[in-house]
Amino acid sequence: MKKFILFFFAIAMLSTGAFAQGGKKATKAKATTAKTAAPAVTAPKVQGPDMTFESMTVDFGNIEQDSDPFRFAKFTNNGTEPLLIKSANGSCGCTVPTWPQTPILPGESGVIKVRYDTHRIGNINKTVTVNTNIEGKSFVLSVKGHINAKAADASVPAGTKNMLNKG
Repeated sequence: MKKFILFFFAIAMLSTGAFAQGGKKATKAKATTAKTAAPAVTAPKVQGPDMTFESMTVDFGNIEQDSDPFRFAKFTNNGTEPLLIKSANGSCGCTVPTWPQTPILPGESGVIKVRYDTHRIGNINKTVTVNTNIEGKSFVLSVKGHINAKAADASVPAGTKNMLNKG
């Protein structure tokens, strides 16, 4: 009888351990399934503020003279602390950035608005340097594109003598 009770007790202990192990495996399997089924939300990965741009290039493309002078550089704070943009400077007076003056909280996004003088003709090859509260790091955005000259104004026929065209 004593052997029977010990045997029964041993079986009960082994089955309890097996269920506990199976429960953990089942929980892991459910967690893995849940991760693959739902879109993953990226948690902040960097201690302190962090800035990640969608693209490091602000592309104006191939545009006509005097076209829309604004393009946008979108960024996200992937850090654990608020991001503060201290300054943004264009490489020349023809490239003027505007940036958010309020802190960008962790996980939030913002936009730097870049204005280029589209009255100029030719290739655009400029930069915008962004300085933040991220210690020892600045960001350099490339501003690229090409501006084509406007077609000649056809309202004054060539060769006609008048006040605008001496002819």
